[in-house]
Amino acid sequence: MSSSAPRQSSNVDPFQPIILEHPAVPDLQAHILPYGLTVHRLLLNRRPRDLLQDAPESEESVEVYDLIVGPEKETDHCDGGRNFFGPVVGPYANRLPAGVTRFSYSEQRGERKAGLVDNEVNSPEWSGPGVCLHGGPEMPESRSSQLQSGPFDRMIWEPVAAKDQIGGSLFSQLELSSLSTAGVAFRLFRIDYEETTVGAGQAPRGVRVEALFTLSSSSPSVATFIDLIPRSESVGIFGVEYRARFHEGDPSLNQLTPLNITQHWGFNLSASDPSSAVQKAENGQIDAHQLRIMKSRKEVAVMELQSNGLPTGKLLPFEDSRSAGHDWTDAGKDGLGKAIADGIPEAGYDNFYTWPLIPSSFSREEEMSQTPQALLRSESSKLTLAFRTNQSGFQLYTANGQPTAPADPKASGGTRKLIHRTALNPSARSDEGGNAFRSAAFIEFGHPHATFLHEGLQDFIGCGEDTLLRVGETYRNWVSIEVLDG
Repeated sequence: MSSSAPRQSSNVDPFQPIILEHPAVPDLQAHILPYGLTVHRLLLNRRPRDLLQDAPESEESVEVYDLIVGPEKETDHCDGGRNFFGPVVGPYANRLPAGVTRFSYSEQRGERKAGLVDNEVNSPEWSGPGVCLHGGPEMPESRSSQLQSGPFDRMIWEPVAAKDQIGGSLFSQLELSSLSTAGVAFRLFRIDYEETTVGAGQAPRGVRVEALFTLSSSSPSVATFIDLIPRSESVGIFGVEYRARFHEGDPSLNQLTPLNITQHWGFNLSASDPSSAVQKAENGQIDAHQLRIMKSRKEVAVMELQSNGLPTGKLLPFEDSRSAGHDWTDAGKDGLGKAIADGIPEAGYDNFYTWPLIPSSFSREEEMSQTPQALLRSESSKLTLAFRTNQSGFQLYTANGQPTAPADPKASGGTRKLIHRTALNPSARSDEGGNAFRSAAFIEFGHPHATFLHEGLQDFIGCGEDTLLRVGETYRNWVSIEVLDG
């Protein structure tokens, strides 16, 4: 798929990584691109566990892992087509029907049975007949010189300088100051975009969107569930929080917009493993990775999809025979979940799993100490990711749409990262191939697709959530990844 050059909205180099690191988290580092708010790398330094405390450590004794799958070159995120290796996805994550769609909504959030108002959205077609995927196609240009238009993964996100973080930010001075006081590294990014999905007779309005990435050490209370893997140690926590709010102004402008943001990142916890035995056994695939949703079986359901991937609005409980192979609440043989390849559908996984929201008065710091919603584990590398979020589910995609190995880089989003080995060349840093079939587990937290169009989904999720942002409201979505070694 062809791609156009990104529109430069500032003096920022969109492909120069913004590096997030902190002395309190010496073994974890994130590289974030302004282009598409892409998490290009999540680097882990693995140190020998049996080194004496006062023994000198050589560079050779530290193995570097990159836990995020994607191309080696930053520019391939643009030049290699929209392969979605790590960017933000929005304004509406995943699938909406293309064209004009009418729906009813409550002017006051949560008042679902009264005061309903008719509205419509007009979503552009992209990725298939009748489908608008991941915010739709690229826009050649915005109608406003002050705003960007199009899908979020093709926009340039402006890194906010320290002196500008307070003025007009959706994150308060108190919040940002408390992060600094707590020894948390953070970087703030923002865009201002113009809606493109408004219905007939509605004038578009500008929307400010901000993303705050954080890197922090974990407190002992965060990893209390690790009785499942008692030898594991927490390396640190990488997180992101998105906020959005309408620009104030003329009340005749559009009063609401569908909004459902997520990070489209794919993980492989063993692709950097230097062991040739691991590479020969797994060949860069995530089939042996284990995934577990840390909820009871009756709490979770999988979305029913039409043949074109659009949701029907119905949910399939795991007791339903049609959901065979989708039960990620299965603890597995060791409590860490079932292997991804165990019972996998012929077309792989490209499904959304959802659970009801729980009303909470906890602060984010208190929420962080709760049991995670999901775990991803590689037994061969002894690495685990623990996910926590305020969202009601995630999309799992197992990269079955990628070419089989050895993948042509031109057909797979660019050349695989040098640090990701494969059985084709396990001792070297690359075989110059692309990211191939089932090379990553994409786990993208948000709310179910097209929630605002389906009353049943809103009833299931609860807490008044309908994925519509109204004037005067602030959208908030956060997810954190705790990296566990051992």
